[in-house]
Amino acid sequence: MTNEVAPFAGGVPANPEDLESGLQNVQSTLRGSAGGLPFFRLMKSGVYVYGAEDIEMEQGSHWAINPYSLMHGFACWGQGEMLDEQMVPFNQPPPNKASLPDLGFPWEQQVAMQIMCLDGEDAGETALYKGTSTGLRNATKELINQLIAQLQTDKVNIVPVVRFESEWYKHKEYGQIYYPVFDLTQFIPMDDPTLQAAESDADNAAAADAQAEQEAPVADADSRGDNAQSPSTPRSGNRRRRRRKAG
Repeated sequence: MTNEVAPFAGGVPANPEDLESGLQNVQSTLRGSAGGLPFFRLMKSGVYVYGAEDIEMEQGSHWAINPYSLMHGFACWGQGEMLDEQMVPFNQPPPNKASLPDLGFPWEQQVAMQIMCLDGEDAGETALYKGTSTGLRNATKELINQLIAQLQTDKVNIVPVVRFESEWYKHKEYGQIYYPVFDLTQFIPMDDPTLQAAESDADNAAAADAQAEQEAPVADADSRGDNAQSPSTPRSGNRRRRRRKAG
C-alpha cells in the first residue's frame, strides 16, 4: 500500500460533485466511538509532532487539509508494529473487513489525510496524518460533516484550514488521554495563493538550510573537547527546528 496522496498543486483530480459524494461515502463508513511524506501525530503528552525527528508543531499554526487526499480503510497492528494496512481513496468503498488476511491481531478502522502548514516556522511543510484512534476518527468524521455542508453551498472554497488542538479525558487505567480536535477556521480554494506561497517558503527554507550546512565549519576531534557529542549521538525528541529563511 502506498502512502502517496494527491498534491495541492498540479490540478484538481476530481470535480466537487465527486468530492461531495465521496465524502458522504467515507462519512457513512466511519464509526465514531500516502509515499514519502513525514507522518504527523499526536503524542501521549498532547503535543503534535511530525517527521522522523518528532519535530514539534508550532502551536497556533494553520494547516490546510487536502480534501482529495482523504482515505479510509483498515490497519493491523501487532506488538507496536504495523503489520499491514488496506487503504483506498475516499470515493471508493472501504475494503471488506471479513476478507482481510488473518495476521493474528485485529484489524482496526484507519483514516488518512495530507496536510500542509500555511504559516509560521512550519510553513510549507507537508505531512501525512493517519491513525486508528477513536479520537482521530471522530475528528475526521466531524471534518467531513463540515466539508459536506460547505460543498452544498460553495464548490470553490473546498480546502479546510484548521488549527490542530487537543483535549483530554481521564482514563481509570491509563490516566490522562489526549485526543485531536480540528479547529476549522476557514475554507480556501485549491488554487489559493496561500498554498503556493507556503510551498515556495518551504523550498526557500530548504535551500537556505542546505547552503548553511555546506558553509558550516567542521571542527576536528581535538577542538571539540571531551564533552562534545559524536555524530551518532541521538538528538532529543520534540525539538523545534529553527529554519533560516532564504534572503
